[in-house]
Amino acid sequence: MHKSNIIYGRTPVLTCLQAGRRAVYKIYIQQGLSLTEFKKWEGHIPIEEKPRGYLDRITKNGVHQGIVAEVEELHLLNFDDFLQNYSAQTKKMVVLDHLEDPRNLGAIIRSAVAFHINTIFLPQEGSAPITPVVVKASTGAIEYAQMVQVKSTLQTVRKLKELGFGIYALDADGNIKLNEVKWQNQSVLVIGSEGKGIRPLIKRECDYVISIPTKPPMEQLNASVSASIAFYAMSLSG
Repeated sequence: MHKSNIIYGRTPVLTCLQAGRRAVYKIYIQQGLSLTEFKKWEGHIPIEEKPRGYLDRITKNGVHQGIVAEVEELHLLNFDDFLQNYSAQTKKMVVLDHLEDPRNLGAIIRSAVAFHINTIFLPQEGSAPITPVVVKASTGAIEYAQMVQVKSTLQTVRKLKELGFGIYALDADGNIKLNEVKWQNQSVLVIGSEGKGIRPLIKRECDYVISIPTKPPMEQLNASVSASIAFYAMSLSG
């Protein structure tokens, strides 16, 4: 029997279908809605009309927009899998250190993919799991990401350094301003949790600690906004 999850929302479901990286077993559409963009999959995937209450229940009152899909579980790589697939053409990656908010996690995945930073490491423990909320917040971008789940963020950072990557910690107290950063050809951005930031042990392993200067009265930005700005800066370096 296949292991499955649900995802919901028009863009996440449509993106999953278009990406074609995991099986879609069934689609539920709210009764009375005409979602023409999904008609092309009729005959290939079972599509059922269901009352809104049913969709509310299976999504735990998520903002489903009248569309829910039962899909194959998202495949998460481990570090050994990553090494087997690793190519020197991979220039930019991100390591998430204990990011606990699922909406922030989804938003960061969305921004990373938007700037072609498709390899994302996250720890097995201390991180928000990949749930329908994360998929929805990513607006389906997670379907194009290579998600690598690791046992130790610290060991991951050390191994990436051994591969020749420059490691950049994004931290409110960083001594290098983002606009002054000289990105290495192969770079990894480390992003910490919403409240505590990057753990000190991880930060000490990083080659550079960078910050995004803001003006009073706003002292700092949240994790997903900061990440988006930093991803854009990384993308400009080629």
